[in-house]
Amino acid sequence: MLSARGTSDRDCRGDQGYICDPGRKACILPFFASPVLPQCDGSAPPEGDFGAAVALSTAATPGAYQFEPAAALTPSGDLVVVYTSGGPMGGKMGALV
Repeated sequence: MLSARGTSDRDCRGDQGYICDPGRKACILPFFASPVLPQCDGSAPPEGDFGAAVALSTAATPGAYQFEPAAALTPSGDLVVVYTSGGPMGGKMGALV
């Protein structure tokens, strides 16, 4: 994706629908690009700081497969993980927490 540099909407071709994306300092069409994600200023964690992996689902989990995992750390330090369970077309499908 190539776009003109811009610092305000005045720098962009507004008559063609372009606006200034302040995060990219570029002229783009609205909702064309994903949001600019913040960068971590800290260094990468040293090797060995992670524990063993833990399986979140098993063959006994409802559905034929699990996908779209997402995780968040709560303010109290709890890790919350959600994922979707899917099955064959026309079969059972649902969200599991």
